[in-house]
Amino acid sequence: MTGMFQRAREEGRAEGMQLGDIAGHHRGRMEGERKLLERQLRRKFGTLSSVVDARLSKASATDLEAWGDNVLDADSIDEVFNPH
Repeated sequence: MTGMFQRAREEGRAEGMQLGDIAGHHRGRMEGERKLLERQLRRKFGTLSSVVDARLSKASATDLEAWGDNVLDADSIDEVFNPH
């Protein structure tokens, strides 16, 4: 029985580590996308307001991707977040 419990514990630990790696990768990717968009916005529009900073920090991956596309055509920072 002890061998079976040990094996189950090792399998559980391995699964936990794998899930942690996936979550860490996702967080890292999101942070990279956020930083890239911040750089693009600063370069195109100058200093970012605290409202924009807060919006970026709470953004989903979908939002960051859409805004990253929008920044290419936007004439104002508002158009990045609310395209026509």
